[in-house]
Amino acid sequence: PVGYTSSPIEIINYVSAHDNETLFDVISVKTPMNLSVDERCRINHLASSMMALSQGIPFFHAGDEILRSKSIDRDSYNSGDWFNKLDFTYETNNWGVGLPPSEKNEDNWPLMKPRLENPSFKPAKGHILASLDSFVDILKIRYSSPLFRLSTASDIKQRVRFHNTGPSSVPGVIVMGIEDARDEKPEVAQLDANFSYVVTVFNV
Repeated sequence: PVGYTSSPIEIINYVSAHDNETLFDVISVKTPMNLSVDERCRINHLASSMMALSQGIPFFHAGDEILRSKSIDRDSYNSGDWFNKLDFTYETNNWGVGLPPSEKNEDNWPLMKPRLENPSFKPAKGHILASLDSFVDILKIRYSSPLFRLSTASDIKQRVRFHNTGPSSVPGVIVMGIEDARDEKPEVAQLDANFSYVVTVFNV
């Protein structure tokens, strides 16, 4: 769960950043044209949830929680407010405001154009507000238990287990268990006063 570092506080987990496309834009480009906007919003939430509930430090790009779009601009530092807009009225996520500038995007215009022109790709205000509510809920879950925020590698090795693995596993389902002190685990120190075991299931 912590790969490549000796401590969970040394790793930053993210699925999008200021470089390259926003999370919603990546999803819109890499999923089938006939996927519904509801399904794209679900994928957006799933990706953010995996970051929020992983061990380590979660990093979220501004607007991930409100389906932010830069209309697929992959390098928007010089694109101005037209493409970089963050709408905190939640009326729009800024999808489909035009083809992004040619300098870093022109090669992909043929891929972008039919998507940006397709009204079914654009989330409504209801989608944006639902995404925000879901994001807040997942942060509340992260902070509901210290088991989601283990501070040492030894704690992770001792407590975190992945189930539904091996040749008989159900495809697309990730099951993570995190243990705290209980009668059959006296060697595990108690971190959570409320829960002795937490199970997280990601249904991809």
